[in-house]
Amino acid sequence: MILRLRDGHITSFPIEATVRIIRAMVEDAAGDIWVGTSKGNLLRIHGEKITEESPRPPNELVAIRCLYPTPDGALWIGYAGAGIGRLKNGHYTEINTGQGLFDDYVSHIVADGRGWLWFGANRGLFKVRAEDFENFARAKFRACAPSITGGRRFAQPPGNVRRFRRMS
Repeated sequence: MILRLRDGHITSFPIEATVRIIRAMVEDAAGDIWVGTSKGNLLRIHGEKITEESPRPPNELVAIRCLYPTPDGALWIGYAGAGIGRLKNGHYTEINTGQGLFDDYVSHIVADGRGWLWFGANRGLFKVRAEDFENFARAKFRACAPSITGGRRFAQPPGNVRRFRRMS
């Protein structure tokens, strides 16, 4: 069960036991609450209603490790083994190591206010320009090229930058 306190009132939202463990929860700019579970369910509380919003097919759910809303209305999803998903304006885009993402096990996402999204993952830290993700989502690029800050060398400047390949 999820409890929400708003305007002095507590509202309870029952959830199925089959969703397992809640791993991530955020509130977006519109006031919706998003919940990611260890089973891979993405739940949304809008007003007084909770709905299942998982963008992946039910037989392809992957554990959600983190959620991050951005001011442009996008919800970023970090998966345990499936890379990163972005839900924006009803469209879902997913990118993983098959398209050049540095790591498929993403546990942290944060924007730096300078156009970069930073990701904490099993193999270390990496960043990708938000604009490059937008171009990937619009099929202008067919591969991702993150800047990598490896392992525990957080203070070291990113290296190993690769370029995107344009679609012809």
